[in-house]
Amino acid sequence: MLDDRIGRTNGLIAMKMKTELDNIQILRAVAALMVVTNHFLSGTVGGIFKYNGGFGVDIFFVISGFLMIYTQRDDKTSISFFASRVRRIYPLYIILSLPLIITTFPLERTLAIIGNLLLLPGLNFPNYHMANDPAWTLVYEMIFYAMFSVALLFSRKPVVVCLITCSMIILCLLFVHEQKRLGWVNLGYILTDKLMLNFAAGCVLAILFKYVRLRLPFLLGLVIVIAMCYLALKVLTPLDRFYKYGIPSIVIVAIALVTKAGSGFIYQFFHKIGDCSYSIYLSHIYIIMIFKSFVNINGGNWFILYYSSFVFMGISIIFGFFVCSLIEKPTDNYLRKYSIKRLRLYR
Repeated sequence: MLDDRIGRTNGLIAMKMKTELDNIQILRAVAALMVVTNHFLSGTVGGIFKYNGGFGVDIFFVISGFLMIYTQRDDKTSISFFASRVRRIYPLYIILSLPLIITTFPLERTLAIIGNLLLLPGLNFPNYHMANDPAWTLVYEMIFYAMFSVALLFSRKPVVVCLITCSMIILCLLFVHEQKRLGWVNLGYILTDKLMLNFAAGCVLAILFKYVRLRLPFLLGLVIVIAMCYLALKVLTPLDRFYKYGIPSIVIVAIALVTKAGSGFIYQFFHKIGDCSYSIYLSHIYIIMIFKSFVNINGGNWFILYYSSFVFMGISIIFGFFVCSLIEKPTDNYLRKYSIKRLRLYR
């Protein structure tokens, strides 16, 4: 009876969250498409596609910070939180990245292989990097999750957790000695990178969102989001990254949260892309590799390069859908059920 009531309660909470966070799924889709279009079209179409990938990463980070606070519950301990993040991030990452890792690093570079498998940052190592290139952002994510887990050791109240996590991020920015980027995953660089402020901003948005009752019409919210994208990719480009991408990303996520959910085929299609965004993000590197080989075989012909970039971009999205339905969701469902069974055994 108790399990049934818990199940019904969790179901109602999940339905409520799904309704409230529909627009966040759309933003996930937009952010993933920004990264994919950047990788496929920056060298052909150019223009905003030279920069929009970085903008997409900032949006992802703000969303991540928001969700960690927004989904925080009193029964979520430091260990259970970090375990849930490991269960969510690592299985798909390892499945997709293992072939790249073992073909990038020789077996004698054991630390690089282990570091890649565990998504560990480098410690001022000049040749250390992620074999699955987009996974550099996951190293940032794991560092944020580690900070969040430390905050949960002191309190499980969202406001306090938010305050402690934001304080750690700001203190690192102020007092950690800055190092070179070195493969984009050097710990000394990450801790002093203003990109981390996006996580902090997302945490703050989650606290504020619980007290905001404003709901904008979908079209108005969409216009504001498009305007912020224009500012970030056209007007603010000379500025430091946090000001040209970070602040617009924070505003975009905030607007999405207070905007009514949309409807129609296009909205639902983007929602599906949002559901598969993690798979698309991690798997599209394989289609990039095939795309580069295809272009090289055809002698670098500009006509072929230009039009095939759109074709392979579409293929990468379709491939991500298959990865999500055949690997990500079944794996996540299995591990979730396994975790629930273990939890019931310990009761």
